[in-house]
Amino acid sequence: MTDDISVGSGVTLTVEPGVIVKFRGNECDHNTGLFVNGTLLARGTETDRIYFTSLLDDSAGGDVNGDGGATTPAAGDWTRIEFSGSGADNSVIEYTVIRYAGHWKGGGSCWTHYYYGAIHALGASPAISRTMFIENQNGVWAELLANPTIHYCKIQGNVDYGVRNDDSNVLIDATYNWWGDSQGPTTETYTTPDSDKASNYVDYDPWLPQSPFAPTVLGTSANEVTNDLDNTVIVTGTKFLPTPAVKLGSMPMGGVTWITATRISFVIPVGFPTGTYALTIVNPDGESTTAPNAMTVRGTESYIYLPVVLRNHQ
Repeated sequence: MTDDISVGSGVTLTVEPGVIVKFRGNECDHNTGLFVNGTLLARGTETDRIYFTSLLDDSAGGDVNGDGGATTPAAGDWTRIEFSGSGADNSVIEYTVIRYAGHWKGGGSCWTHYYYGAIHALGASPAISRTMFIENQNGVWAELLANPTIHYCKIQGNVDYGVRNDDSNVLIDATYNWWGDSQGPTTETYTTPDSDKASNYVDYDPWLPQSPFAPTVLGTSANEVTNDLDNTVIVTGTKFLPTPAVKLGSMPMGGVTWITATRISFVIPVGFPTGTYALTIVNPDGESTTAPNAMTVRGTESYIYLPVVLRNHQ
């Protein structure tokens, strides 16, 4: 987007699963955003997410600005998705990825800088769930009695705050989120290594001990094979995206097929080294899981047959 998008009061904007919205930014007076006084319905699915990201983000939708990868995205490339007033209270965001937002610069010689949340709520209370807030200046920022609900989100790598609430009269419900560390978020009084920060007036406990987007392995069609032929193995689990990478130990597997969000298959080739291996699944979004000692590969047994002579002793 090269200009701001506005959703007026009483108007509903619906964003379909799989849509990628890229905002122009990192230019003086030209950082763009989405401003909602009505209703925004951005409902992706587990396997077909919506993206709100920077024009410089080639990993989503390709090299739209056509510079051959000469530019890279960063926090604050574009401004924000702003919800204003109670008219935006029915807005819903789920299964969405929001990254590289939260900054505006402009004015003479581009010296004026303002910082925002990737989602900035001004007296509005949108419902946000199963969304990734990645590498923004701030993830969610609430002011003026705004009371968004934030659940089952991945809030990680944001520069200042994961969730910030400036209103002491409201306690924002941001429970059941992943903050980047199993020990929960950093707070105003306690620092947790590798985690994003939650401000005062944010209820973050309980939190999730791992990313809600991480795949899981529940089982395999075989846990032991021989290496005298190609072996197709079916993996059952959850949250598999099309199409993940599969490794046994450190060795990538070929023939990976995404069947559903709960089933994939891969091929262990003939001649694969014997041993017991961990099975690692890596989704295209970088989320991964490892099942230790999940697969044993054995060689085939060799037998030498010797003739046996039976003699009848009288």
